[in-house]
Amino acid sequence: MGKRNLDHVPMDPEWHREFFPEFCRFERLGGGPDPHMQLAVHQAKDSPDPVWYLAGCYIGPYVVSTGEFISQAWPTAQGVLKDPEGFATWMEANYHHFEIRRERRAIYGIPRFSKYLLGAARWATEFNPPGTSFDDDWKYICTVPGNGRYGSMKLYETLLMAGILKHPWYDIRPHGGPTPREALGWLRPELRGLHKKNDPATIALTNQVAAEEKEWLRTEKDLDLNWFAFEVLLCEFRQNVTSQSQYPGRSHDSELGRALALEEKLPNLKLRLWQDRQDLFPHEPLGEVGNRWNGRRPLGHIATTLGYTWSDMVFDYTQTRDLLYPARRANA
Repeated sequence: MGKRNLDHVPMDPEWHREFFPEFCRFERLGGGPDPHMQLAVHQAKDSPDPVWYLAGCYIGPYVVSTGEFISQAWPTAQGVLKDPEGFATWMEANYHHFEIRRERRAIYGIPRFSKYLLGAARWATEFNPPGTSFDDDWKYICTVPGNGRYGSMKLYETLLMAGILKHPWYDIRPHGGPTPREALGWLRPELRGLHKKNDPATIALTNQVAAEEKEWLRTEKDLDLNWFAFEVLLCEFRQNVTSQSQYPGRSHDSELGRALALEEKLPNLKLRLWQDRQDLFPHEPLGEVGNRWNGRRPLGHIATTLGYTWSDMVFDYTQTRDLLYPARRANA
């Protein structure tokens, strides 16, 4: 893998201190960050099995439509465990239909994905978090086979949102998390170049700076973020600036594209996701409402090339002919 070209990344901390809060504000206005998890929690309310099993179906691919497809076929953890041969046959027949995010590449392939789902189902049937502290519950969540830091964070927050876990986050889980820490270093130059170091002194400095910046957002920018949202927004902002692939609303666009791709491969599949999205989120960033779009990658280039942050709550994509001159909504 070649070295990343970061020539387009602004190095002035003031640029990032202007654009990061704006990115956070617009992402939240559209129902983010991580609207996928809100969908998973919402769907779990009607699930025959507790939320922690459905959460495992969703976190495996980290695509709600694929998680829904799995849980439609295998609605309970006990069902998976009682019929491992049937489950193996189903996986052989259906895995190639799955939409799976690159972040879950560690479990790509039928053997590894099957092993993950069987382990998650077994874990779900034995679910018994200690409930004594965040650290104890976090260690317990990290025992799900194949989850890693990324999947464990999603699972913990999903169960926290569902009211199953009670202890909130107190940091961004900096150890082994270079992506949010790289973005944090743009805000605070004393952290630049340290995002891959996990020694105690660096982690302590990272926690101190993260706490200061989170408080700055609350007091100076009227953005009261919980720790999980702060971590996710740092990750998303980093993608917005480096790969220019992220923008407020992209999570909705990504789920839209993957759900459409899954339905194209499975014409008889009926997803409740479409109604759930309209029930949970503003309609402005939902491309399926009015069949307005499927994918808008050029929006990721706006901040670093055109000097503003896109928001579907502020601008009307269908009326915009040139992104240099976005059509503003009448009520924005």
